[in-house]
Parts: sequence; structure tokens; C-alpha cells
Amino acid sequence: MLRRVIERLFNSTEVLHDFWKVVLTVEPEGSFNRINQKSRQKETVVDESGSDALRMEFVMGNYFSIGVDARIGRGFDRLRSQSSMVNKLIYLWQGTKNTFRRSIRVDKQIDKMLSGESYSKTVFTTEMGNLSNPVLPRSSALIALNIPSYSAGIDPFARSCRVGLEKLTDAECSELTHFSQKMGDHRLEFLAYRKVYHIAADFCGTSLARRVHASGGPWKIVFKELHPSEKVYFQIDGEFYVMLQPKDVEISHSRTIRILK
Repeated sequence: MLRRVIERLFNSTEVLHDFWKVVLTVEPEGSFNRINQKSRQKETVVDESGSDALRMEFVMGNYFSIGVDARIGRGFDRLRSQSSMVNKLIYLWQGTKNTFRRSIRVDKQIDKMLSGESYSKTVFTTEMGNLSNPVLPRSSALIALNIPSYSAGIDPFARSCRVGLEKLTDAECSELTHFSQKMGDHRLEFLAYRKVYHIAADFCGTSLARRVHASGGPWKIVFKELHPSEKVYFQIDGEFYVMLQPKDVEISHSRTIRILK
């Protein structure tokens, strides 16, 4: 056993790995909640003073997403068991259930996504009547990838060949479709899934993910004014949350480390 570990160390190669700072903010009337890992019950996230947290900060190493995939994962997380077979059945059930539930539309929750040091560039807006900026059409999930792997190990960005924004120029479409993901390049890749079953199709080998954006950021995702009871689901590296009355999400590069692969 020890010999095998030593051999792997000698045969491994050194690669770079980026980490990203993700800060989520809700309005003064808003809140965050999560599933308690011991009780498996919902609990409101509180700050150091014991009040409802209005801001959460994470360091992300793998991926961040908003939308139906996080809702599926949250349902799975709540019912997770010790049996891998049971877990697969639970995940299948959650995916099937969400196919028939009222669809999550992140384009109805997100107002726009900005990038650049002063957030001066509009990556997309969700207003279909906008004539000057790219538009994110109907979408059930928006995902930011830091690694060439997502969820059950699929590589959706490499397999995707479609563009998820409308009103991009031909040059912008070409640049996005020919962009290659690379570890440690200080960049994130953003994807969108139009519908729930498009996520399932990726697991089955048919890529229906759509490329949205790829750059070094930083980014700000600004939310629309939502009904107080409307839930916005998100996940960071497999941790699932809900936020009510969301304000924005800011993502910026944190650091780069060297790891063995």
C-alpha cells in the first residue's frame, strides 16, 4: 500500500489550481438557509451576532451554480443515505420530480451579469427587448466551472458546442465556441442549461449545455426584485443553499496553488 502511494507521488505531475472568492448578499429583509448535516432539517444561516446573515463568503475551488441543479442537489442532500445504491435512486427521484415541478427560470431571477474591475462590461442581460447587450434566454441553471468536471464527473464545457447567449457577434460566438478550458489559467467558464432534462442528457452522453462566457473576471451577478417568498437555489462545491430576497453575487480570483495530479 505504502509502495503504491510512493509510486503515485513519483509519477504525478504538478499542475496549477485556481481558487475564487464568492460573496453573496441579500437585501435587509432577505436570508439564507441550508440543510443541517446532522438533523437533515432546514435551518436559517445566522451571523456572529445571532441575526439572520445578510452576506455569505466562500472560497470556491470546483464550481458554483444557481438554479435547478442546486434544487435537485439540495433535495438529494436532505435524503442522503449511507448506501451508494440508495443515493443513486434518491438522485434519480429528485431529478424526475424536478422535471414535473414548476420550472426554475434563472433568467426570471437574474437581471444581468457584469464583468471587469469596475463591472463596466455587461456579459448579459435577461431583458429580451435590450438591443445593445447580449441576452440570456430561458435557462434553468447557470454554472461557473473552475475544473473540467461537474457533478458526477461529466465535462460539460468541453462537450458543449452551442452558445447560450443571443445577440453575440459572429466573432464573439466563434471565440466562445473555440475556447479551451485549462486548469490554473485564472479564468472561469460559464454554462447554461435551458431545461431540467438537458442536465440529464449530459449524464447520458448527449451534451445540451450552452456556453455563456469565459474570462478572468471579476464578475457581479445582479438579481431582479423578487417576491419575498421566491427561493433562489445555489451551490458551491457541492454545498447547497437557498437565499430569499437576493441582491447580488460577486466572484473574484483569490489565489493559485500548485497541486499534484
